[in-house]
Amino acid sequence: MPKRVEALSRRPSAPKNLRQKAGNGKSAKAVRRKGPSRKTLDKRQLILAAAAKVFKEKGFSETSLSDIGKEAGTFAGSLYYHFASKHHLVDAVLEFATTGMIDRFSHALEQLPRGSSYRERIRAALRFHLTQVMEKDNFILAYWKIIDQVPADLRAKHLSKPHAYDVIWEDLIKRAKKAGEIRKEVNTSIFRMLLVGATNTGLDWYHLGLSGLHAGGTLTPDRLADQMIDILFEGSATSKS
Repeated sequence: MPKRVEALSRRPSAPKNLRQKAGNGKSAKAVRRKGPSRKTLDKRQLILAAAAKVFKEKGFSETSLSDIGKEAGTFAGSLYYHFASKHHLVDAVLEFATTGMIDRFSHALEQLPRGSSYRERIRAALRFHLTQVMEKDNFILAYWKIIDQVPADLRAKHLSKPHAYDVIWEDLIKRAKKAGEIRKEVNTSIFRMLLVGATNTGLDWYHLGLSGLHAGGTLTPDRLADQMIDILFEGSATSKS
């Protein structure tokens, strides 16, 4: 074999320590890290949280990458390492606000003991919803602030997500009716709108100080949810009425 060809055919082997780590016939490439590191994921989440806060305060058009970088404690240029553009960044914020909330909502229901009544499931669902609203989740508030301001393709993509959230609620109510915990003649959509629609203004009640509802009052989101469920399931009229 010619010396040049022979030399090229001799590929340098992996360092001994890498060969040992690979083991079991695996190449050195097998021990290399795959996917983003924990540090990268943490940084990405920090940027998303900063973006949600700024979008909530300034809206879509008035927010620049410099604003988001400043809020995240980094340079605007470094955002491109995690997101290709402002368009991709706002897409991720909206995705977290919708899909993320649905995932957390489902998880909250899954934590209930097996055999819980549908009344207790609806109570847990309402507690979750009120907590999200009243604790001023920046992602959710950003969603409602900018959904009508973002490009048409993003608006069309993410407007359907709240409908999926409503579908979960309606399924829960239908199951309660089937189980005999809610009267069959009760309209499912009206029941849902009484609960979810009313709580969408809960932020105003909570911070206006109405009858102890303010943040410093005694009525927490959980207690407010309990009272709403009791009124809805048991009514407010006395036996004398």
